[in-house]
Amino acid sequence: MEKLNDNLEFQEMRDQLNMLKRKLENEQLLNEQLLRKTMNTNISSFRRERWTILLVLPILALFYFVLKMSLTFVLVTAVFFLLSIILTHYDWRGLRKKDFMSGDLCETSRRLIRLHRNNQRWLFFSIPFLILWYIWWTIELNSQGNSDFVSGAIVGGIVGGVFGSVCGVYYYRKKQRAIKETIQQIEDLTKE
Repeated sequence: MEKLNDNLEFQEMRDQLNMLKRKLENEQLLNEQLLRKTMNTNISSFRRERWTILLVLPILALFYFVLKMSLTFVLVTAVFFLLSIILTHYDWRGLRKKDFMSGDLCETSRRLIRLHRNNQRWLFFSIPFLILWYIWWTIELNSQGNSDFVSGAIVGGIVGGVFGSVCGVYYYRKKQRAIKETIQQIEDLTKE
């Protein structure tokens, strides 16, 4: 009789343990789904940046035809923007919505780490390039000889450069922070 009671208690404990395991598995599945949605929300706005860069390319026609900049200057500027588009596309491959929602989280984390690192590298290349580009732009404007227009364009370039730099730093830091947070969320989930 005592053995039967022990067996019943043992069976009841086993059933409770199995029920607890199922609940934990369901909770972990819900946590992972919530994490994937959060990751997708954090990162989705940055995916559009490569298409936003394309909007800048028609402005180069303005440089060439209206401002009478040299063809070399316009081509170097176009190559810079095209390189930016290509590298942005390269960095974001494998980080589409479907990859976030159903892909391997460890692989997604590796790609996000690569994206974070490449963003830093691009920053170290683009800032010196843009400083040299601005100097070249000033030389191009000065070669036109119209002093009122040149002075206004240079002042406008300085104001635009300062405003663009502030916006760029804000955007860069926001993007890097979102990437870091997403990587940390993946690491927290995969530790469990």
